[in-house]
Amino acid sequence: MEDLDASLRLSLALLPKPMKNQYAGKGVSRRRETSAARMLADRVAEHLMINWRFHSPEGEVTKTEVSAAILEVFLAAPDDIAKTFANKLPPLAEPGLLQIAADIGAVLKVRWRAEYFVPRYLGFK
Repeated sequence: MEDLDASLRLSLALLPKPMKNQYAGKGVSRRRETSAARMLADRVAEHLMINWRFHSPEGEVTKTEVSAAILEVFLAAPDDIAKTFANKLPPLAEPGLLQIAADIGAVLKVRWRAEYFVPRYLGFK
């Protein structure tokens, strides 16, 4: 999957529902949790960094930097997009997912150069 946007959509779709609810303010507390946004950003960055490397003029970008950029997007998302993203039914959640994925992709592409990376296969030992 050599498409950054597709990788983003996949990693956002696979996030645990309780974390999405907490992020969107649909959990027990009924308010948007910054800690949940941070957990989501870390998960997305971890998933992306398996097959993607980001480069700046200074060198390779760390997972922490990627996570911080993703966190900015999660925190900047309007309430209606966040609530749509956390919808229980996948077809109704898709517009929010697509919007957040597009925003994350735009931020990552503007800041750094993305490179698809295939880890070396070591086989079974």
